[in-house]
Amino acid sequence: CTEHVGLPSIRACVLAALLALAVAAPATAAPRSALLAHEFSGPGSWIDIFDDAAWQEPERAVRAMHRRGATVLFLQSASSRPGPAVFRPGRTARFLRAAHARGITVIAWYLAPYVDRRYETRRAIGAIRFEAPDGERFDGFALDIETTADSPPAAVRTRPLLRMSERLRDVARPLHPPRPRD
Repeated sequence: CTEHVGLPSIRACVLAALLALAVAAPATAAPRSALLAHEFSGPGSWIDIFDDAAWQEPERAVRAMHRRGATVLFLQSASSRPGPAVFRPGRTARFLRAAHARGITVIAWYLAPYVDRRYETRRAIGAIRFEAPDGERFDGFALDIETTADSPPAAVRTRPLLRMSERLRDVARPLHPPRPRD
């Protein structure tokens, strides 16, 4: 799931459906109006927490995806393992700064195994509220609804997932109110 530019993949389609959770946030380094879901469209690039090369040199990774025409970067915010709510916060800030300087929208995505909803909700909220020391923030958030080996069956997972989604929208809405439609 390293860098994928071009036609949407299955994962992109799943996350596009989840952009109802998207948090529209202005980038503080270069003020922008709040984004609407349709503005998250276009060629995208994915960086997960296992893409060591990209995490070693975020600016170089962003330059490469920009040269290939990416307008959206889906950056995995964390895993469900213990640690900070945002994976490598300093390098995440570098991704945000480099992408925003090139006009690339950055969406945090988080894959929760749906084993401990409270813990997983806190991790997602950490990404939604993340702000780098220079004020950079994610432009949106998407909760990945794929399952992991530890995930409970869909019949058990659906109701808690819906509650978690409502909680995340409640947290995101006052931080990043949507722009009025023209």
